Amino acid sequence: MVTSVISGFLYNVPRVALAPLRLWRRSRACPRGAWVHLVVEGEVSEIRRPQPLLLWSRRPLGLGLDRLHALVDSLLDDPAPAGLLVTIRRLSASAAARTAFRSELLRLRAANKRVVVHLPEGGSVGELLLASAASRLIVGAQTTFGPLGFQAGALYWRNALDRVGLVADIHTQGDYKTAGENLALSAMSEPQREQLNRLLTVLHEELVGALADGRRVSREVAAGWIDRGLLSSEDALREGLVDAVLHDDEVLRFLEDSPSEKDAITVGAGTYLSRRSPRMFGPIYPRKTIAILEGCGPIVPRSPGVGAFFDAETTVQLIEKAAEANQVAGVVLYLDTPGGGILASEKIHRAVTRLAEKKPVVACFGGIAASGGYYVASGCHAIVARETTVTGSIGVVAARVLTGPLLERLGVRSEVVTRGAHADMLRSTRPFSDAERVIFRAELERAYHRFLSLVADGRKRALAEIEPLAGGRIWSGQDALARGLVDRIGGLEEALEEVRSRARLTREDAQPVLWRPSGRHALGRLLELLPVGASLQTVLDTVAPLPELALALASNREPVLALGWLWPSP
Repeated sequence: MVTSVISGFLYNVPRVALAPLRLWRRSRACPRGAWVHLVVEGEVSEIRRPQPLLLWSRRPLGLGLDRLHALVDSLLDDPAPAGLLVTIRRLSASAAARTAFRSELLRLRAANKRVVVHLPEGGSVGELLLASAASRLIVGAQTTFGPLGFQAGALYWRNALDRVGLVADIHTQGDYKTAGENLALSAMSEPQREQLNRLLTVLHEELVGALADGRRVSREVAAGWIDRGLLSSEDALREGLVDAVLHDDEVLRFLEDSPSEKDAITVGAGTYLSRRSPRMFGPIYPRKTIAILEGCGPIVPRSPGVGAFFDAETTVQLIEKAAEANQVAGVVLYLDTPGGGILASEKIHRAVTRLAEKKPVVACFGGIAASGGYYVASGCHAIVARETTVTGSIGVVAARVLTGPLLERLGVRSEVVTRGAHADMLRSTRPFSDAERVIFRAELERAYHRFLSLVADGRKRALAEIEPLAGGRIWSGQDALARGLVDRIGGLEEALEEVRSRARLTREDAQPVLWRPSGRHALGRLLELLPVGASLQTVLDTVAPLPELALALASNREPVLALGWLWPSP
């Protein structure tokens, strides 16, 4: 303690001398009447990803919603800026992230702060949802909105696999557990169609309501805009969807209600925020923190080293460290995962429940926290999700591809010598026998009932209440809230509030600290050393989700908790 106090004191000595300069810099963060300019290009996520190590990497860093929240807080507390100008060049965000982004803009509008959204390249439903929160909406000349609407689909491979002699052997526990059905069926199942229709309805209704409220039109007019499919900027202006159609060099003259003859003054959002929120002094006494742990990607026992995975080995280590760290008052577990292996999910769940015996732990759901993600979260004291988060999927699936028919066509004969009645039951060259099917079905049922029991215990409800909500069915965050599967609508800030409330701490008592594992996989480090590394990584990220989830399914010799690959999207 004495050492910490001395180091804290020495840390603050030079900052005392710099305090006047810092205060002056804060007061000059934005000239009076200037606009704070936020440029969105890349991924919008709850927590911004780490900055590339090398300066020549031109890959967009993206926008963290935690930083956006801090920016809005600063603007609400500062009378100097004329407003916020948001330029959206390229938007990559889940439905939940878009909802959260719009909520932050609405916070400014509710305080009578001006918000202007500029779409220099037009956009689709994601950009329109954000733009609906603007006091003025400007689009680029000769741009188009579209395609407008939501869709979710997949290619169904059953007939093609039959032709080449491959058979998808899919086993599920739960009628709505549809992961892998596009390999086993020739058309979409009714349960899958039902749950996707419900998700798309939630997204569609959100957009219709947002456009109707933001543009002050009826819901019928807003729905008509969406049903047009494609809408030119000129038609959008004529019908009142936008306020101006301008070239990029004309935007700064049209920020005010009456056009000016000279460009408005702007200050970059990053510069403004750094000036408005300088850390004046460090704590002299050690302060409590709230550890934020991330779980993103398919859940696997350990990361294979390529791609983004939520690996149990690293996560359990971080959770155990947080449990033992005296300065950690509580934990937020941020989850953005479609699921994964049962064993890996069980290990993380066990670590979470042991942590929950010592400290408050709250799950915060991102774009998706389904199946294995929900399995892990059931050990937390509370769950926070966005309205459009994809969650639930309480069920189990196991999948393999039988190669026997293909080998026969090729003239390849499979021979095996065994000891034990079912020693080769998992060989891909043959299907299960009737007896083996019974054995495997029993294993799925055991895993499914374990899942149900964990959820019932975590939600403090009877098993009979959870069963109707399970069966592998996915829910939107708002539907999950109505059914008691989540506790609160919100994001990271609301999850932090929940931890502070349970730990009886104020915002000043405990500050959030992001805990990330040290080190990165070899391929990631190699890519950073190449001038074209950022471009290569972008390509890998684009094609990664399907192979990664497929690898997560294939690398486990036990039933898997996974949602599948049919995401609703614009």
